Amino acid sequence: VTSGRDKIVKLWQGDGKVISTIKEFKDIVLEVCYSHDGSRVIAGDWTGQVSVWNSSDGKKVGELNANPPELTTRIADAKKRVDQSKIELEKALARKTPLVMALKNAESALALDKKKLTEYENQYQSSTLELSTTEKEWQQVIADLQNKIEDKRVKEKNRNETKAKLTQTEKDLPLKKQSLDKRNKKVKDQTAQLASLTQAYDRACKEQEQNKEDSNFSKAVSKAEEAIQRVKSSLSESRAHANKSMVEMNALSQLVGKLKIEVASSEKSLSFSNDAFITAAEKKKQVDLLRNDKTNAVKELRIKISEMKTQLSLSLKNVEKAQIELKGPEEKFARADKIFKSSQKEYARWQAEAVNIERHIALRNLRNLQDEEEEIKGILQQVKELKKSALQSFELAKQSLLDLPGKVSGCEQILAKQKSVLREAEKGKVLFIQSIEEKRTYISEVSQLALLAKGKAEFKEPDSTLREASEKFQETLTLLKKDLTETENQLTAKEQALEDAKQAVSQAENNLREVLALQKSTPLLVKSNEDRLAKAKAKEDGTEINYNQFKTRFAQQSVKTEALLKKYLDLLPR
Repeated sequence: VTSGRDKIVKLWQGDGKVISTIKEFKDIVLEVCYSHDGSRVIAGDWTGQVSVWNSSDGKKVGELNANPPELTTRIADAKKRVDQSKIELEKALARKTPLVMALKNAESALALDKKKLTEYENQYQSSTLELSTTEKEWQQVIADLQNKIEDKRVKEKNRNETKAKLTQTEKDLPLKKQSLDKRNKKVKDQTAQLASLTQAYDRACKEQEQNKEDSNFSKAVSKAEEAIQRVKSSLSESRAHANKSMVEMNALSQLVGKLKIEVASSEKSLSFSNDAFITAAEKKKQVDLLRNDKTNAVKELRIKISEMKTQLSLSLKNVEKAQIELKGPEEKFARADKIFKSSQKEYARWQAEAVNIERHIALRNLRNLQDEEEEIKGILQQVKELKKSALQSFELAKQSLLDLPGKVSGCEQILAKQKSVLREAEKGKVLFIQSIEEKRTYISEVSQLALLAKGKAEFKEPDSTLREASEKFQETLTLLKKDLTETENQLTAKEQALEDAKQAVSQAENNLREVLALQKSTPLLVKSNEDRLAKAKAKEDGTEINYNQFKTRFAQQSVKTEALLKKYLDLLPR
């Protein structure tokens, strides 16, 4: 981003292309820069105005005070504004409070009227339902009463008809009895007549037997037979009619009994119907009264609802009036409250910034302590390494001191062994020298014998036994010399072994002397390393004490920093 005497700020890409241009400056732009994240451009011109712009769209965000007052001045000014706005807020509250109370009272009255209206409407609805139920019950009672009246009429009719039938049957029964008596009397008379005719017939037969020749007797018998047959026939009819009359009279008697039972039952049923009719009539009266009461209650509730709606309308107007009267003072109070809260936030902000300065100082001190902690930690690590090295040296010296008796014993055993080897080597050399001397003496003797044999053989014939003996002596002498040479060579090896044994003994004596010297020097070394270890431990303990004390200081500084951060965040307005 660049600026110049042309009163223009330009934003550039890395390849030299212009991104955007800002021209709204009154004078030469002296300084310009990006914000930390590149989202804003801050520019200062010759007039002393410092402005802030969006780097994305080139729009002006606001201005900064080039010479802001000190923090203490800002806090004092903010406190004055808080006190002044608080006074204005209290005045606005004093004007608003009685109007708020008036509105609350009007709203309470409106709520009470609404509650009463709701209660009346609920009561009206409940009463209407009850009236509807009562109407249904009233209709049922009327229908039931009509049914009871009809039932009473029908049962009364049935009773009257049954009574009339019983009366008529009771009238018919004596007539049937008279008819039966007449028929029984007729049967009796005819039975008597038949008996008389039978007696007359018997007499006529006897007289006929006595008077066979008289045809009049035969005729008389025939006539008597005819008369008997006619009487029997008439008697049979009379008996049938009498039996029929008896059956009819018995049926009438049974009918009379049955009709009497029916009349009694009809009377009882009629009595029940009459009682039911009376009960239904009484219930109708009660339901009529209840229906009238419910109807009157519904009418009264209609009137109350109408009156309460009128009252509710007046209460609503009172609330609207109170709201209108409160609107102005409430707006003034809201403005005063907004100014007061804004002043409080500003005051809290500058108080928080004062704490924030203290917090940043504490943070700087904490960072310094962190650096110092790393340094002390490094020193402590070095001291620990030094102590570790001293401990290792002490342990090694101590172990060496413990190992010295074994080493001395080992060296002494090695020295004794090497000396034994040396003695054996010396003995072997002496034996080899003696053997060589013996072999040389023997060779000399054999040489003399060979010369003697050779001289004698030369003196005598060539094929003689002495010549053969001389040759054998020469072969033997050659072998002996060869053996002597080998023995002399072995003597050289023995001498070398003896020299090696001497050197081994010398080395073992040197090692023993060194170990014996260590017996004197190692305790001093152990003591020296022990003193060094003690000094390293003391230094470590002192350094750890310093480090722990420093950690305490660091922890206290951390707590202080966290406390200042909490205090800052608590004071910072939300």
